[in-house]
Amino acid sequence: MLFVALLALAVTIGRTVHAQTGGVELFQCYSDKIDLTYWHEQQGSLKPGFELFYTYNFSLPGPLNITLTPHATSTQPIEIVVIDARSGRYLYRSSPSTSLTFTATLNLTSPTSLEIGIYNPGQSSADYGGVIYISFCGSPAVAKWIEDNIKLNPSSMGNAAPIGIADYGAMLLAGEATFYRISTDSVRGIVNISSDIYATSYYENGTMAFSGFTVQLNAFLSVNLADGNKQFYWLQNVLDWKSSYGSLLGYIDNVWNETSSVSTFSSGNIAGRGGIFFSGRGAGEQYYAYGMGGTLQPGSHQLTIAVHGYGGGLRVDFYVDSNLYDTVIITPYIRITSANIVVDPSIRTGYRISPDLELVFAGFSSSEPIAVLSKGTVQLSLFYNSSGKWLPPFAAWSIGASTFERAIASAVGGSSGTVSIFPGNPSKYELWSGAVVVVTPYGTFFQNDGNITQYLKEIDFGNGTKLANPVAYINGVRVQENTVPLGSVVVVEYTREYHVTMNSTLGKFEIWVPEQTPLKGLLNETIIISPNVRLVLEETYANGVEVDYNSYLIDGPTNVTLIYSREFLISLYSNLGREELWVKEGENLASVVPTIKSLGNGTAFVLVSLYFDGKQVDPSSFSISSPGNLNASYSLAYQVKLIGPTNSTELWILSGSQLDLHPQAIILLGNNTRLVFMGAEDSSGRNITFPLKITSPAAIELIYGREYLVSIELYKGNFSEWVPEGNILNLSQAELLKEGKSYIYGYSITLLLRYIVTPSGIILPNSTVNGPIDGKAIYSAFADIKTEFLGIPNFFSFSVLSCGSQSNQSISFLSSEQTLTIEDPRSFQCSVDVPISLPLPLAAALVMVFLGIAFARRKMKQ
Repeated sequence: MLFVALLALAVTIGRTVHAQTGGVELFQCYSDKIDLTYWHEQQGSLKPGFELFYTYNFSLPGPLNITLTPHATSTQPIEIVVIDARSGRYLYRSSPSTSLTFTATLNLTSPTSLEIGIYNPGQSSADYGGVIYISFCGSPAVAKWIEDNIKLNPSSMGNAAPIGIADYGAMLLAGEATFYRISTDSVRGIVNISSDIYATSYYENGTMAFSGFTVQLNAFLSVNLADGNKQFYWLQNVLDWKSSYGSLLGYIDNVWNETSSVSTFSSGNIAGRGGIFFSGRGAGEQYYAYGMGGTLQPGSHQLTIAVHGYGGGLRVDFYVDSNLYDTVIITPYIRITSANIVVDPSIRTGYRISPDLELVFAGFSSSEPIAVLSKGTVQLSLFYNSSGKWLPPFAAWSIGASTFERAIASAVGGSSGTVSIFPGNPSKYELWSGAVVVVTPYGTFFQNDGNITQYLKEIDFGNGTKLANPVAYINGVRVQENTVPLGSVVVVEYTREYHVTMNSTLGKFEIWVPEQTPLKGLLNETIIISPNVRLVLEETYANGVEVDYNSYLIDGPTNVTLIYSREFLISLYSNLGREELWVKEGENLASVVPTIKSLGNGTAFVLVSLYFDGKQVDPSSFSISSPGNLNASYSLAYQVKLIGPTNSTELWILSGSQLDLHPQAIILLGNNTRLVFMGAEDSSGRNITFPLKITSPAAIELIYGREYLVSIELYKGNFSEWVPEGNILNLSQAELLKEGKSYIYGYSITLLLRYIVTPSGIILPNSTVNGPIDGKAIYSAFADIKTEFLGIPNFFSFSVLSCGSQSNQSISFLSSEQTLTIEDPRSFQCSVDVPISLPLPLAAALVMVFLGIAFARRKMKQ
């Protein structure tokens, strides 16, 4: 796991590190593109509210970095979008535009599934074109590349693939998926075919064609042109066999122009012993070919492809064993500046294939593409040239991808660089990661030999930093030798040392120290000048910044500046004894001579006078400038603690002195709350008056009572008073508002205080005061009306109580009194009216009259 962590640090995107022998570039990015013009040709216009996208699935856990660089146009504003395919949530949306040219980076986490494409947010269909370039970075991206590019292909015969050794520049190593690039001028495949070999090639539909197979060495040639353009060529050096050859093998070389999606040549661009032919891959597609059939015995053979500069073009040599059987001259339209055989998973040729290197067993040709191995074995070894040394691939896979021909057979990896092909079913797996990976603090190096001597040397970077005492470990075990087995992951640990320059008043010196060395161990905190004078470290600066030398650790080249202060030895004499003090030059005596020497339990000696070398001085203003003697006089004092309601104070009072204290009468606390001084008590609860003679330590509590401002809006004026906490509101609950008569009936109107409305709620008139009150009194108007005549209740009464526009009324029979109430009157202008009444005597008289009249009428009728 240590290697994984270090590899992740060293394999930084965009960083290239090279070993001195067999070095490669490690990285974790590859590019892809979405051809919007092709989409438009296939799908037509993008309707409003519709999306077009490709889906990208990432399964390996880890950080994933995606960079989008569109170069697109549209007739209507469209957006570049990235969607989480699992949730449908937009992870990125560009601003709608008809011209989309920008760069956007997304930092994501795998596993994830992404939909990347375009979206039309408008109301009209959009015609679009251009391209979206996409860069995928991180271990999950490499794992996806491996999944997408290294895979078995279904066929009518079952899963099939070119079987053997394929170097894609992609590896799985210690849980990390990583790319690397190879650049070389020549590659070689060693093929050992058993004498009992037998394989049958089939047509694509599964029909048997004839007995036959090929062993192909396939490589990609990258060519840089003088005008800045690049061309790609696919090179094939092939052993082939079919039944018509008898027991002999043939050989053939092919060159394909992979610069665009269709391979084309002219006689002026390519020349050799062969010629230009039309392939079956596509209309008008051409390739160069030359070969001989039935000339080699089965057994061990070498296939080699070598590239050389040739004037303004290049020369490609094809070998079988040591026989140079064809030389192909390629002359592009402009001068070539460089050309190499490459393995590079980060790029794609015009045929959308990433350049790889393969030595594989496969079908006879594109017409009979599937070979089934039924007998015998084929042993393969693959190498590339690195500074004159033939090295096997750093990592290899069991199946190829660049050639159309496939096989049904099984590959078993042997030692690094060798694979055996047997009858069986194909499977995809990593044959080996045979490199030696050397992880150092200054980079990760990847080489194919086991000599690590070059990393076991002290390294001076020339900038005040060096790596010393190198020690190599494999799986945490120290390596005793300078050569390690292939496949090892070697961690080289150094002691990182930094150059430190120490500057002070005493001069300058330089030293190399290990990383994280405490600065405290490199300096002197105190320097003795004479018995009465010394220098004491006061300020420490590292690279111009003040630091704490007690905790500072050296973490880089450091220029240290030490600033010392001068101190003098002072002898202090007093009635309490003698002591010696080191005092900083210019320091005030108030910080040196203690003004209070506590004896504990509230008792202390207090400084009352001070002399320096016989002269009385004020300790608050006198500064030390030389060694000398101090004479101090102290007197006994007691501590008096004054405990107030808001804070406490401690005073030192000389024994026998008077404490004359005048406490603040009122302390305003805000929020309509105050404290009122009520007296003082000692710790035993006895009342105290001032002035007070101090003869011992004392604790005096200043007693205050809390009062709240009570403001209440009444029907006539306002009530506003400071009320002690806990008191009862003393408000009149009933007041006579008015007395009078309506006609002959007397009445009285009384206001009853029902409750008080405050911002925090309702309180009653007799509530206890526990906080400020700001409210309004709410009343009821109560009328008492006498409805009697000559002491006799009225037979009928109708009364009305009015307060402003509010009123209430009552009707009664045989009642001598009526009561009326108006709740919460808005006006206190109240009155009573008795507009209708019938006293009982009058009612009786009316009854008698009525009866008399009735009786008289009855007599008349008789």
